[in-house]
Amino acid sequence: MKILHICSEVAPFSKTGGLADVMSGLPKAQAQQEGMFPIIVTPKYADIDPSQYKFETKPMQRKIWLGNAFEIVSFFVGSIKEEETNAHVPVYFASHPVFSERSGIYGPKGGQISYADNVFRYALLCKAALSLLDSIPIDVIHGHDWQGALAIYYASKEKHLSSVARVFTIHNLAFQGLCSLLQAKELGIDSEDLTMDGLEFYGQASLLKAGVIWADKVSTVSPKYSQEIQTVAHGNGLDLLFHKRRGDLVGILNGIDPHVWNPKTDPVLARNYGSADVLQGKAACKAALQKELGLAISPRTALLGTISRLTEQKGIDLLLQLIHSEKIRETEVQFVILGKGESVWEQALLSCAQHHSTKMVCKLGYDEGLAHRIEAGSDMYLMPSLFEPCGLNQMYSQRYGTVPIVHGVGGLFDTVKNYDAVSQTGSGFVFFEHRLDSFLFAFERALRTYQSDPVAFLGIIRRGMNFDFSFMRAAKQYLLLYQEAKKKRETDRKLSATLP
Repeated sequence: MKILHICSEVAPFSKTGGLADVMSGLPKAQAQQEGMFPIIVTPKYADIDPSQYKFETKPMQRKIWLGNAFEIVSFFVGSIKEEETNAHVPVYFASHPVFSERSGIYGPKGGQISYADNVFRYALLCKAALSLLDSIPIDVIHGHDWQGALAIYYASKEKHLSSVARVFTIHNLAFQGLCSLLQAKELGIDSEDLTMDGLEFYGQASLLKAGVIWADKVSTVSPKYSQEIQTVAHGNGLDLLFHKRRGDLVGILNGIDPHVWNPKTDPVLARNYGSADVLQGKAACKAALQKELGLAISPRTALLGTISRLTEQKGIDLLLQLIHSEKIRETEVQFVILGKGESVWEQALLSCAQHHSTKMVCKLGYDEGLAHRIEAGSDMYLMPSLFEPCGLNQMYSQRYGTVPIVHGVGGLFDTVKNYDAVSQTGSGFVFFEHRLDSFLFAFERALRTYQSDPVAFLGIIRRGMNFDFSFMRAAKQYLLLYQEAKKKRETDRKLSATLP
Protein backbone atom coordinates (compact mmCIF):
# COMPACT_ATOMS: atom_id res chain seq x y z
CA MET A 1 0.00 0.00 0.00
CA LYS A 2 1.48 3.34 -1.08
CA ILE A 3 0.71 6.35 1.09
CA LEU A 4 1.23 9.99 0.13
CA HIS A 5 1.72 12.16 3.25
CA ILE A 6 1.22 15.90 2.71
CA CYS A 7 2.46 18.08 5.55
CA SER A 8 3.97 21.47 6.33
CA GLU A 9 7.00 20.32 8.33
CA VAL A 10 9.19 17.24 8.71
CA ALA A 11 12.12 16.75 11.08
CA PRO A 12 15.03 17.20 10.68
CA PHE A 13 14.42 19.51 7.71
CA SER A 14 11.81 21.87 9.21
CA LYS A 15 10.34 22.07 12.68
CA THR A 16 8.25 24.33 14.89
CA GLY A 17 6.76 21.65 17.14
CA GLY A 18 5.62 18.06 17.51
CA LEU A 19 4.12 17.78 14.01
CA ALA A 20 7.62 17.64 12.51
CA ASP A 21 8.64 14.77 14.79
CA VAL A 22 5.46 12.85 13.98
CA MET A 23 5.91 13.32 10.25
CA SER A 24 9.36 11.82 10.55
CA GLY A 25 8.61 9.04 13.04
CA LEU A 26 5.34 7.74 11.59
CA PRO A 27 6.50 7.26 7.97
CA LYS A 28 9.70 5.59 9.17
CA ALA A 29 7.65 3.14 11.25
CA GLN A 30 5.34 2.55 8.29
CA ALA A 31 8.33 1.74 6.11
CA GLN A 32 9.07 -1.17 8.47
CA GLN A 33 5.59 -2.62 7.99
CA GLU A 34 5.29 -5.26 5.29
CA GLY A 35 3.49 -3.88 2.26
CA MET A 36 3.54 -0.21 3.35
CA PHE A 37 5.39 2.34 1.22
CA PRO A 38 5.11 5.92 2.52
CA ILE A 39 6.07 9.01 0.54
CA ILE A 40 6.20 12.54 1.97
CA VAL A 41 5.57 15.87 0.24
CA THR A 42 6.56 19.01 2.14
CA PRO A 43 7.82 22.51 1.25
CA LYS A 44 11.45 23.29 0.60
CA TYR A 45 11.84 26.26 2.87
CA ALA A 46 14.72 28.70 2.50
CA ASP A 47 16.59 27.24 5.47
CA ILE A 48 16.69 23.76 3.92
CA ASP A 49 20.03 23.28 2.15
CA PRO A 50 19.81 20.60 -0.60
CA SER A 51 23.55 19.91 -0.41
CA GLN A 52 23.42 19.28 3.35
CA TYR A 53 20.84 16.53 2.92
CA LYS A 54 22.15 15.16 -0.37
CA PHE A 55 19.04 15.84 -2.45
CA GLU A 56 18.97 14.75 -6.06
CA THR A 57 20.58 17.55 -8.02
CA LYS A 58 18.08 17.70 -10.90
CA PRO A 59 14.67 18.72 -9.59
CA MET A 60 11.56 17.77 -11.54
CA GLN A 61 9.06 20.48 -12.40
CA ARG A 62 5.29 20.67 -12.48
CA LYS A 63 3.01 23.37 -13.86
CA ILE A 64 0.22 24.08 -11.37
CA TRP A 65 -2.97 26.06 -12.01
CA LEU A 66 -3.94 28.02 -8.90
CA GLY A 67 -5.38 31.46 -8.27
CA ASN A 68 -6.16 32.11 -11.94
CA ALA A 69 -2.54 31.63 -12.94
CA PHE A 70 0.00 28.92 -13.62
CA GLU A 71 2.71 28.37 -11.02
CA ILE A 72 5.92 26.42 -11.62
CA VAL A 73 6.83 24.14 -8.73
CA SER A 74 10.12 22.27 -8.65
CA PHE A 75 10.61 19.10 -6.60
CA PHE A 76 13.86 18.18 -4.92
CA VAL A 77 13.97 14.55 -3.79
CA GLY A 78 15.56 13.55 -0.53
CA SER A 79 14.80 10.95 2.13
CA ILE A 80 14.66 10.14 5.80
CA LYS A 81 16.26 6.91 6.99
CA GLU A 82 14.81 4.36 9.39
CA GLU A 83 17.75 3.39 11.57
CA GLU A 84 16.85 -0.20 12.43
CA THR A 85 16.23 -1.55 8.91
CA ASN A 86 18.04 1.20 6.99
CA ALA A 87 14.88 1.72 4.93
CA HIS A 88 14.60 5.11 3.24
CA VAL A 89 11.36 7.10 3.01
CA PRO A 90 11.32 9.36 -0.07
CA VAL A 91 10.67 13.03 0.66
CA TYR A 92 9.61 15.35 -2.17
CA PHE A 93 10.39 18.98 -1.39
CA ALA A 94 8.16 21.44 -3.23
CA SER A 95 10.19 24.49 -4.20
CA HIS A 96 8.51 27.77 -5.14
CA PRO A 97 9.40 31.39 -4.24
CA VAL A 98 6.61 31.53 -1.60
CA PHE A 99 8.53 28.82 0.28
CA SER A 100 12.12 28.96 -0.89
CA GLU A 101 12.72 32.72 -0.85
CA ARG A 102 11.44 33.47 2.63
CA SER A 103 12.83 32.91 6.08
CA GLY A 104 11.01 30.76 8.60
CA ILE A 105 8.10 28.39 8.02
CA TYR A 106 4.72 29.99 8.70
CA GLY A 107 6.12 33.48 9.14
CA PRO A 108 9.44 35.35 9.23
CA LYS A 109 12.08 33.53 11.23
CA GLY A 110 12.10 34.64 14.84
CA GLY A 111 8.87 36.63 14.44
CA GLN A 112 5.35 36.26 15.78
CA ILE A 113 3.45 37.17 12.60
CA SER A 114 2.26 34.66 10.00
CA TYR A 115 2.64 35.28 6.28
CA ALA A 116 -0.53 36.88 4.89
CA ASP A 117 -0.66 34.46 1.96
CA ASN A 118 -0.26 31.23 3.95
CA VAL A 119 -3.54 29.82 2.62
CA PHE A 120 -2.21 30.27 -0.92
CA ARG A 121 1.16 28.74 0.00
CA TYR A 122 -0.31 25.54 1.38
CA ALA A 123 -3.00 25.29 -1.28
CA LEU A 124 -0.09 25.33 -3.73
CA LEU A 125 1.62 22.57 -1.73
CA CYS A 126 -1.53 20.45 -1.92
CA LYS A 127 -1.99 21.00 -5.67
CA ALA A 128 1.68 20.29 -6.28
CA ALA A 129 1.56 17.07 -4.27
CA LEU A 130 -1.37 15.77 -6.30
CA SER A 131 0.44 16.65 -9.53
CA LEU A 132 2.99 13.96 -8.71
CA LEU A 133 0.32 11.28 -9.00
CA ASP A 134 0.49 11.31 -12.78
CA SER A 135 3.76 9.36 -12.39
CA ILE A 136 3.56 7.92 -8.86
CA PRO A 137 0.72 5.43 -8.21
CA ILE A 138 -0.82 5.96 -4.77
CA ASP A 139 -3.41 4.03 -2.74
CA VAL A 140 -3.99 6.61 0.00
CA ILE A 141 -3.70 10.38 0.19
CA HIS A 142 -3.03 11.37 3.80
CA GLY A 143 -3.32 15.09 4.57
CA HIS A 144 -2.12 16.54 7.87
CA ASP A 145 -3.63 19.57 9.60
CA TRP A 146 -5.14 22.49 7.71
CA GLN A 147 -2.02 22.87 5.56
CA GLY A 148 -2.71 19.44 3.99
CA ALA A 149 -6.50 19.61 4.05
CA LEU A 150 -7.02 21.00 0.55
CA ALA A 151 -5.27 17.95 -0.91
CA ILE A 152 -8.29 15.97 0.30
CA TYR A 153 -10.70 18.45 -1.30
CA TYR A 154 -8.82 18.75 -4.60
CA ALA A 155 -8.53 14.97 -4.88
CA SER A 156 -12.30 14.62 -4.43
CA LYS A 157 -12.80 16.74 -7.58
CA GLU A 158 -10.48 14.69 -9.79
CA LYS A 159 -12.13 11.72 -11.52
CA HIS A 160 -8.82 9.98 -12.13
CA LEU A 161 -8.29 9.95 -8.33
CA SER A 162 -11.75 8.64 -7.47
CA SER A 163 -10.36 5.26 -6.40
CA VAL A 164 -7.66 6.72 -4.16
CA ALA A 165 -8.61 6.64 -0.47
CA ARG A 166 -8.50 9.92 1.44
CA VAL A 167 -7.42 10.17 5.11
CA PHE A 168 -7.10 13.37 7.11
CA THR A 169 -5.38 13.81 10.48
CA ILE A 170 -5.97 16.67 12.91
CA HIS A 171 -2.85 17.37 14.93
CA ASN A 172 -4.15 20.60 16.47
CA LEU A 173 -7.67 21.91 15.94
CA ALA A 174 -6.72 25.35 17.26
CA PHE A 175 -5.37 26.19 13.80
CA GLN A 176 -7.99 25.93 11.05
CA GLY A 177 -6.50 27.88 8.15
CA LEU A 178 -9.13 30.61 8.14
CA CYS A 179 -9.49 32.90 5.16
CA SER A 180 -12.16 34.99 3.44
CA LEU A 181 -14.73 33.30 1.21
CA LEU A 182 -13.29 35.27 -1.71
CA GLN A 183 -9.82 33.91 -0.99
CA ALA A 184 -11.26 30.41 -0.83
CA LYS A 185 -12.81 30.86 -4.29
CA GLU A 186 -9.43 32.00 -5.60
CA LEU A 187 -7.96 28.76 -4.29
CA GLY A 188 -10.31 26.80 -6.53
CA ILE A 189 -13.07 26.06 -3.99
CA ASP A 190 -16.43 25.75 -5.74
CA SER A 191 -19.08 28.27 -4.65
CA GLU A 192 -21.49 25.48 -3.69
CA ASP A 193 -18.86 24.19 -1.25
CA LEU A 194 -18.63 27.50 0.60
CA THR A 195 -21.87 27.08 2.54
CA MET A 196 -22.40 26.21 6.19
CA ASP A 197 -22.41 22.51 5.22
CA GLY A 198 -19.14 23.09 3.41
CA LEU A 199 -16.16 25.28 4.28
CA GLU A 200 -18.04 28.34 5.54
CA PHE A 201 -17.20 29.10 9.17
CA TYR A 202 -18.79 32.17 10.80
CA GLY A 203 -18.50 34.24 7.63
CA GLN A 204 -15.06 32.92 6.70
CA ALA A 205 -13.77 29.71 5.19
CA SER A 206 -12.07 27.04 7.30
CA LEU A 207 -9.66 25.05 5.15
CA LEU A 208 -9.41 22.41 7.85
CA LYS A 209 -13.09 21.61 7.24
CA ALA A 210 -12.12 20.49 3.73
CA GLY A 211 -10.16 17.63 5.22
CA VAL A 212 -12.87 16.69 7.69
CA ILE A 213 -15.75 16.74 5.18
CA TRP A 214 -14.18 15.18 2.09
CA ALA A 215 -11.96 12.55 3.73
CA ASP A 216 -13.07 8.93 3.85
CA LYS A 217 -11.63 8.63 7.36
CA VAL A 218 -10.58 11.27 9.88
CA SER A 219 -8.14 10.75 12.73
CA THR A 220 -6.83 12.71 15.67
CA VAL A 221 -3.54 12.10 17.43
CA SER A 222 -4.95 10.54 20.60
CA PRO A 223 -8.13 8.63 21.50
CA LYS A 224 -9.16 11.13 24.20
CA TYR A 225 -8.83 14.08 21.81
CA SER A 226 -11.12 12.41 19.27
CA GLN A 227 -13.79 12.40 21.99
CA GLU A 228 -13.05 15.93 23.21
CA ILE A 229 -13.42 17.61 19.83
CA GLN A 230 -17.02 16.41 19.69
CA THR A 231 -17.79 18.68 22.65
CA VAL A 232 -18.48 22.42 22.73
CA ALA A 233 -15.54 22.94 25.10
CA HIS A 234 -12.92 21.49 22.74
CA GLY A 235 -14.56 21.47 19.31
CA ASN A 236 -13.49 25.01 18.32
CA GLY A 237 -16.87 25.58 16.70
CA LEU A 238 -16.78 22.30 14.76
CA ASP A 239 -18.13 19.95 17.43
CA LEU A 240 -21.36 19.25 15.52
CA LEU A 241 -19.39 18.38 12.37
CA PHE A 242 -17.20 15.96 14.30
CA HIS A 243 -20.23 14.42 15.95
CA LYS A 244 -21.78 13.98 12.51
CA ARG A 245 -18.62 12.21 11.30
CA ARG A 246 -18.09 10.19 14.47
CA GLY A 247 -18.50 6.90 12.60
CA ASP A 248 -15.43 7.76 10.51
CA LEU A 249 -13.48 9.46 13.29
CA VAL A 250 -10.79 7.64 15.25
CA GLY A 251 -8.05 8.61 17.69
CA ILE A 252 -4.63 7.09 17.06
CA LEU A 253 -2.00 7.95 19.64
CA ASN A 254 1.22 9.43 18.31
CA GLY A 255 4.51 7.82 19.18
CA ILE A 256 8.13 8.82 19.56
CA ASP A 257 11.24 7.79 17.68
CA PRO A 258 12.98 5.27 19.98
CA HIS A 259 16.31 5.82 18.24
CA VAL A 260 16.29 9.60 18.66
CA TRP A 261 14.90 9.52 22.20
CA ASN A 262 16.83 6.79 23.98
CA PRO A 263 18.74 7.48 27.23
CA LYS A 264 20.84 4.35 26.66
CA THR A 265 22.40 5.75 23.48
CA ASP A 266 21.71 9.52 23.50
CA PRO A 267 25.05 11.13 22.58
CA VAL A 268 24.40 14.49 24.29
CA LEU A 269 23.94 13.14 27.81
CA ALA A 270 26.57 13.29 30.55
CA ARG A 271 25.93 9.60 31.14
CA ASN A 272 23.80 7.03 29.36
CA TYR A 273 21.48 4.83 31.38
CA GLY A 274 18.55 2.44 31.27
CA SER A 275 15.91 1.29 33.70
CA ALA A 276 18.37 -0.82 35.71
CA ASP A 277 20.78 2.04 36.47
CA VAL A 278 18.38 4.97 36.13
CA LEU A 279 19.19 6.53 39.51
CA GLN A 280 22.93 6.69 38.86
CA GLY A 281 22.42 7.87 35.29
CA LYS A 282 19.95 10.58 36.14
CA ALA A 283 22.06 11.80 39.06
CA ALA A 284 24.99 12.38 36.70
CA CYS A 285 22.77 14.06 34.10
CA LYS A 286 21.13 16.24 36.76
CA ALA A 287 24.43 17.47 38.15
CA ALA A 288 25.69 18.24 34.64
CA LEU A 289 22.50 20.11 33.79
CA GLN A 290 22.59 22.15 37.00
CA LYS A 291 26.18 23.11 36.23
CA GLU A 292 25.34 23.99 32.60
CA LEU A 293 22.46 26.23 33.71
CA GLY A 294 24.31 27.89 36.59
CA LEU A 295 22.04 26.39 39.24
CA ALA A 296 23.30 25.09 42.57
CA ILE A 297 24.43 21.48 42.23
CA SER A 298 22.17 19.83 44.77
CA PRO A 299 21.33 16.13 44.37
CA ARG A 300 18.20 16.17 46.56
CA THR A 301 16.71 19.46 45.32
CA ALA A 302 13.90 18.56 42.96
CA LEU A 303 14.62 19.84 39.45
CA LEU A 304 11.52 20.41 37.32
CA GLY A 305 11.71 20.88 33.56
CA THR A 306 9.42 22.27 30.88
CA ILE A 307 10.08 22.37 27.13
CA SER A 308 7.26 24.06 25.30
CA ARG A 309 5.85 26.47 22.81
CA LEU A 310 5.08 29.50 24.93
CA THR A 311 1.38 29.94 24.22
CA GLU A 312 -1.84 30.02 26.19
CA GLN A 313 -2.61 26.46 25.06
CA LYS A 314 0.43 25.17 26.94
CA GLY A 315 -0.80 26.49 30.29
CA ILE A 316 2.07 28.96 30.73
CA ASP A 317 -0.21 31.15 32.86
CA LEU A 318 -0.72 28.26 35.29
CA LEU A 319 3.00 27.51 35.30
CA LEU A 320 3.76 31.13 36.23
CA GLN A 321 1.15 31.06 39.00
CA LEU A 322 2.75 27.92 40.41
CA ILE A 323 6.26 29.37 40.42
CA HIS A 324 5.06 32.62 42.02
CA SER A 325 2.96 30.80 44.64
CA GLU A 326 3.68 30.93 48.35
CA LYS A 327 4.21 27.16 48.34
CA ILE A 328 7.15 27.48 45.95
CA ARG A 329 8.69 30.33 47.93
CA GLU A 330 8.82 27.99 50.91
CA THR A 331 10.08 24.96 48.97
CA GLU A 332 13.59 24.06 47.84
CA VAL A 333 13.07 23.34 44.15
CA GLN A 334 14.60 24.35 40.83
CA PHE A 335 12.96 25.05 37.47
CA VAL A 336 14.29 25.06 33.93
CA ILE A 337 12.11 26.23 31.05
CA LEU A 338 13.08 26.04 27.39
CA GLY A 339 10.83 27.40 24.68
CA LYS A 340 9.76 30.18 22.39
CA GLY A 341 6.44 31.64 21.39
CA GLU A 342 4.29 34.65 22.13
CA SER A 343 6.24 37.65 23.42
CA VAL A 344 3.89 38.22 26.36
CA TRP A 345 4.75 34.78 27.76
CA GLU A 346 8.44 35.05 26.88
CA GLN A 347 8.73 38.32 28.79
CA ALA A 348 6.68 37.03 31.72
CA LEU A 349 8.93 33.99 32.06
CA LEU A 350 12.12 36.03 31.79
CA SER A 351 10.81 38.37 34.50
CA CYS A 352 9.88 35.38 36.65
CA ALA A 353 13.36 33.91 36.21
CA GLN A 354 14.97 37.20 37.26
CA HIS A 355 12.74 37.32 40.35
CA HIS A 356 13.59 33.70 41.26
CA SER A 357 17.17 33.76 39.99
CA THR A 358 18.49 31.16 42.46
CA LYS A 359 15.92 28.54 41.55
CA MET A 360 14.78 29.20 37.97
CA VAL A 361 16.40 29.41 34.53
CA CYS A 362 14.49 30.35 31.37
CA LYS A 363 16.05 29.78 27.96
CA LEU A 364 14.24 31.33 25.00
CA GLY A 365 14.49 29.58 21.65
CA TYR A 366 14.87 25.91 20.90
CA ASP A 367 18.00 23.85 21.39
CA GLU A 368 17.63 20.15 20.51
CA GLY A 369 20.61 19.05 22.59
CA LEU A 370 19.50 21.04 25.63
CA ALA A 371 16.00 19.59 25.27
CA HIS A 372 17.45 16.09 25.59
CA ARG A 373 19.58 17.10 28.57
CA ILE A 374 16.58 18.66 30.32
CA GLU A 375 14.58 15.47 29.82
CA ALA A 376 17.42 13.41 31.28
CA GLY A 377 18.46 15.76 34.08
CA SER A 378 15.06 16.76 35.45
CA ASP A 379 13.39 14.83 38.24
CA MET A 380 9.91 15.84 37.14
CA TYR A 381 8.35 17.42 34.07
CA LEU A 382 5.58 20.05 34.20
CA MET A 383 2.95 20.04 31.43
CA PRO A 384 -0.16 21.98 32.52
CA SER A 385 -1.64 22.34 29.01
CA LEU A 386 -5.11 23.83 28.73
CA PHE A 387 -5.70 21.26 25.98
CA GLU A 388 -3.32 18.82 24.33
CA PRO A 389 -4.21 16.85 21.18
CA CYS A 390 -1.40 14.41 21.96
CA GLY A 391 1.79 15.90 23.31
CA LEU A 392 5.19 14.29 22.96
CA ASN A 393 7.26 15.61 25.84
CA GLN A 394 5.34 13.63 28.44
CA MET A 395 6.36 10.51 26.47
CA TYR A 396 9.97 11.68 26.14
CA SER A 397 9.97 12.33 29.90
CA GLN A 398 8.78 8.85 30.82
CA ARG A 399 11.27 7.34 28.39
CA TYR A 400 14.04 9.25 30.22
CA GLY A 401 12.80 8.40 33.72
CA THR A 402 11.44 11.89 34.39
CA VAL A 403 8.09 11.84 36.17
CA PRO A 404 5.42 13.95 34.41
CA ILE A 405 2.92 16.22 36.17
CA VAL A 406 0.17 16.87 33.64
CA HIS A 407 -3.33 18.17 33.11
CA GLY A 408 -5.52 15.15 32.28
CA VAL A 409 -6.68 16.13 28.80
CA GLY A 410 -6.17 14.70 25.32
CA GLY A 411 -3.02 12.71 24.83
CA LEU A 412 -1.82 13.54 28.34
CA PHE A 413 -4.76 11.56 29.71
CA ASP A 414 -3.96 8.67 27.37
CA THR A 415 -0.24 8.44 28.14
CA VAL A 416 0.22 9.33 31.82
CA LYS A 417 -1.40 7.08 34.39
CA ASN A 418 -2.06 8.82 37.72
CA TYR A 419 -0.02 7.43 40.61
CA ASP A 420 -1.97 5.46 43.20
CA ALA A 421 -0.05 4.97 46.44
CA VAL A 422 -2.28 2.12 47.61
CA SER A 423 -1.97 -0.10 44.54
CA GLN A 424 1.48 1.23 43.63
CA THR A 425 0.43 1.88 40.03
CA GLY A 426 0.82 4.85 37.73
CA SER A 427 3.62 6.64 35.89
CA GLY A 428 3.00 10.26 36.83
CA PHE A 429 0.75 12.76 38.57
CA VAL A 430 -2.43 13.99 36.88
CA PHE A 431 -4.72 16.89 37.76
CA PHE A 432 -8.13 17.30 36.16
CA GLU A 433 -9.18 20.91 36.80
CA HIS A 434 -7.19 23.61 35.04
CA ARG A 435 -6.80 25.67 38.21
CA LEU A 436 -3.86 26.53 40.43
CA ASP A 437 -5.19 24.62 43.44
CA SER A 438 -5.57 21.45 41.39
CA PHE A 439 -2.12 21.87 39.82
CA LEU A 440 -0.58 22.58 43.22
CA PHE A 441 -2.16 19.47 44.72
CA ALA A 442 -0.61 17.25 42.01
CA PHE A 443 2.71 19.05 42.38
CA GLU A 444 2.71 18.58 46.17
CA ARG A 445 1.86 14.88 45.81
CA ALA A 446 4.76 14.43 43.41
CA LEU A 447 7.20 16.39 45.56
CA ARG A 448 6.17 14.56 48.73
CA THR A 449 6.63 11.18 47.06
CA TYR A 450 10.03 12.26 45.66
CA GLN A 451 11.25 13.48 49.06
CA SER A 452 9.67 10.94 51.42
CA ASP A 453 9.25 7.70 49.50
CA PRO A 454 12.16 7.13 47.11
CA VAL A 455 11.22 3.48 46.60
CA ALA A 456 7.75 4.43 45.39
CA PHE A 457 9.20 7.20 43.22
CA LEU A 458 11.62 4.75 41.62
CA GLY A 459 8.66 2.49 40.84
CA ILE A 460 6.91 5.40 39.11
CA ILE A 461 10.05 6.08 37.09
CA ARG A 462 10.50 2.48 35.96
CA ARG A 463 6.85 1.99 35.03
CA GLY A 464 7.09 5.02 32.77
CA MET A 465 10.34 3.84 31.21
CA ASN A 466 8.80 0.45 30.41
CA PHE A 467 5.86 1.84 28.40
CA ASP A 468 5.97 1.26 24.65
CA PHE A 469 5.59 4.66 23.01
CA SER A 470 7.09 3.67 19.66
CA PHE A 471 5.44 4.56 16.36
CA MET A 472 5.15 0.87 15.43
CA ARG A 473 1.86 0.66 17.31
CA ALA A 474 0.53 3.74 15.50
CA ALA A 475 1.74 2.44 12.13
CA LYS A 476 -0.27 -0.75 12.56
CA GLN A 477 -3.39 1.22 13.51
CA TYR A 478 -3.00 3.50 10.51
CA LEU A 479 -2.74 0.48 8.24
CA LEU A 480 -6.14 -0.67 9.48
CA LEU A 481 -7.52 2.85 9.00
CA TYR A 482 -6.21 2.97 5.43
CA GLN A 483 -7.82 -0.37 4.68
CA GLU A 484 -11.14 0.88 6.06
CA ALA A 485 -10.79 4.09 4.03
CA LYS A 486 -10.18 2.10 0.85
CA LYS A 487 -13.29 -0.02 1.48
CA LYS A 488 -15.35 3.09 2.08
CA ARG A 489 -13.97 4.76 -1.05
CA GLU A 490 -14.89 1.75 -3.16
CA THR A 491 -18.38 1.61 -1.64
CA ASP A 492 -18.91 5.32 -2.30
CA ARG A 493 -17.69 4.92 -5.89
CA LYS A 494 -20.15 2.14 -6.54
CA LEU A 495 -22.95 4.17 -4.98
CA SER A 496 -22.07 7.20 -7.10
CA ALA A 497 -22.15 5.07 -10.23
CA THR A 498 -25.79 4.10 -9.56
CA LEU A 499 -26.95 7.69 -9.10
CA PRO A 500 -28.44 9.56 -12.09
